[in-house]
Parts: sequence; structure tokens; C-alpha cells
Amino acid sequence: MATTLLDLLDGMAPAFQKAFLQAIADKKSDVQLAALINAITKGDTAAVGRLLALGPEYFMPLDTMLREAQLTGGGLVLEDVKRMARRAGVDAVARFNGRNYRAESFLRDQSSKLITRISDSTRTLTQTILHDGMVAGRGPRSVALDLVGRYDRQAGRRIGGVIGLTKGDVETSQRALEQLRSGDPKQLNAYLGRKQRNKTYDRMVHRALREGRPIPADTARKIVGRYQDKLLFKRGETIARTELLQSLHAAQNEGFQQLYDEGKLKPDQVTRALALRLRKSSIVAVACARKSTSSKGCNPVTEYTFATLDQWAAKSERVANAIVRQSAQDLFSQASRVAPGVVRGGSVLPGFVPRDSGFLAASAQFELNGAKKGDGENAYELGIVGMQAGDTAVLVWTAVYARRLHYDGWLWVDTAAADWQNIVRKVVLRARTQVK
Repeated sequence: MATTLLDLLDGMAPAFQKAFLQAIADKKSDVQLAALINAITKGDTAAVGRLLALGPEYFMPLDTMLREAQLTGGGLVLEDVKRMARRAGVDAVARFNGRNYRAESFLRDQSSKLITRISDSTRTLTQTILHDGMVAGRGPRSVALDLVGRYDRQAGRRIGGVIGLTKGDVETSQRALEQLRSGDPKQLNAYLGRKQRNKTYDRMVHRALREGRPIPADTARKIVGRYQDKLLFKRGETIARTELLQSLHAAQNEGFQQLYDEGKLKPDQVTRALALRLRKSSIVAVACARKSTSSKGCNPVTEYTFATLDQWAAKSERVANAIVRQSAQDLFSQASRVAPGVVRGGSVLPGFVPRDSGFLAASAQFELNGAKKGDGENAYELGIVGMQAGDTAVLVWTAVYARRLHYDGWLWVDTAAADWQNIVRKVVLRARTQVK
């Protein structure tokens, strides 16, 4: 049985990812290829858009899972509150109401936003591919297959296509196609360095390298289709964790709000905070609900583990300390970026702390091994100087509305935490060039 939000997230994410991938596969299968080719031939972009549009019916299984996450997460919060009450000698009775209008409104809004994001991305990518196909003089059928993928008899489904992918994913796959078609040994080797490639086709690429020729166009597109499937798999993993995390945190907030509504808890009895905790083996995004602003007692809600530093760095304690210190500096710097808030006329910008009054950014506190080392915006800068490998560093935002804004879409903590492995990798590479 899950005992923390992290346990819930880890348990539910794989099924959510699978449902997302199935929804995309169903949509690709449902598209009438002949009608799509006809619309492309006529230059009817509106008809192309309608044929590729993702309706809410494809995401019904995801809606069910988001509701389950909300109910389970809300129940977990109330169980925590009841345990605390029992320790205080009070017998508290509370159950999470998933039919509350706020809870249902959040789920409707979350589902709508997810569909809108994917649909808008598909629409933009469709226009780009239609334009590129016209410029290159490619036939309507070839362009249509780029949009919905090519049917693979062995897999029994369409492979590749742009539905569900991001602009960055499509640009990455386009560069992979150019590398395969180049015939240039340097470009072909660059393709072989792509982590998300399907290694089944590596033998073909090695043969092309030996013979000094490009991969044939049809084969290259088949290889890139498999590559796009890998990118879609990764995209599904990201969406699963992001959407479930939002639902779980919404349940946390709703659980407390329902206790306030019923008079079983007062807002001034709970201090909420949002924290980013760096410890020896992992980076943890933490949401806290407690009676003080200390990071003690924070429960991790999502954790991004990473491999230990490579053998080169581990050989020297001095080098390892320097890498940990710089990685922490870069992590907290990324999490502390600010952008104009909605009140100031800005729009929600994931990965940034919204600045309206300035109080949210100023509510930051930095702790090293449990000792408070700094307050205010960029509170970590002085305290992090003495950090060493194995230390625990925490950057916490104590504003009462920090969690609400974060999970309204700003996501500055989760965005930075998700980039931790990449941050460490870059710091190690820089250190390698500086230390001989």
C-alpha cells in the first residue's frame, strides 16, 4: 500500500503512460488515410486539421486515472491529518469528497488543458510538415504518412508520425533523417550516438558507413519512424508524471481546503511550503504541510534519482566536492528564475517563479544539513559555498500560495529537478576540461 505521494506517483505513472500511448495509437489507426491524402492534394489545411484532431473520447482512460489519483491523494492527506490528530489525543473523522465542485472543476480543467496542448502542438507540426513537403516537392501520400506514421505489418500498427510529439521531438527526428540520408561518415556516426534510436537498425547504418553511401530514403524513414516511437514513449513518461503529479497535489490542496470548510482545521494551523532538496543520492521535489517553515518533516512527492558521479570524478574528493557544489548552484539557480506573473500581465511560464508582488521569490529559505543559511531571493548563494559531497541542501519557498501557483502550471521546482541529471552531466564535462 502506498504511504507517500511519491509511492502513488511511481505506482500509477506506468499505467498512465501506457494509456497515453494507446490513445495516440488509436488516433493514428482511426485516421482515414485516403481522406487525408485527398485533403493534402487539395491544399485543404482545415480538413487536414479536422482529420488529425484529438477528441476527448481518446483520453477517457486518462481522465479516469487522474480522478483515481485525486481520490487516492486526497485520502492520503486526510489519513496523515487523522494520524497527527490521534497523536495529539483527538479522534478526528474526515473523508475526501471527490465530488466537491472544486475537485471536479480542477479535473475538467486539467483534462481540457492536456488535450488542448497536444492538439495545438499537432496542429502546428502539421502546418510545418505540409509546408516542408510542398517545398521539397514530395507527393501527398508521402506527406500524409509523415503525419500519421507508416503501417508496419510486423508491429501491427502505424510506426512514427507526429501526433503526440513536441516540436523539439520532430526537429530532432528530422535531423536524424538528414544524418541517415547524408552518406557522410561523420553524420552517420552522429546518428549512432543518439540514445533514443532503435538499435535494431544499427547494422544497416554500419554497412552504409563501410560502403560510403547514404541510407535509402524509404529505409531511412522507417528507421526514423522507430526513432519517433522512442521519443513518443519518453514524451508519454513525462506527461504521465507531470499530469499525475498535478492531480496529486491538487488533491493535497483540496483535502486541506475541505478540512477548512468543515471547521476541522484552521488555515493558520498549517504552514505550507514548496522545497527542492538535494541529498547524497537524489534530487527531491518536496511539498510540505506542517507547523513551521523548517524543511524537517517534508514528505517527498517526486524524486529524480541519478547515477553516482563517474569514476573519474569519484577518484578525487576535491573534484567530487567541486562538482556537487557547482551542480547544486546551477540547480538552485535554475529553480530561482523569475518571470512576470499573471497579475503583472505575464502568462504562465513553466520553469519560472512568477513575480507579481515579489513576495513569493523573497520567501525562499536555504538550509544546509538542517541549518538555516540564508533568506530571500537567491538565498542559496552564500550558504552553498561550504557544501560538500554527502551534504543535504534544501531551498524552500514558504509563501502560503507557493504550492498553488507551482501546480497551476509554473512548475519551477519540478522543472529544475527533472533537469538534475543533465545539470550534473554538464558540470562533469566542464570539470574534465579544467582538471588534467
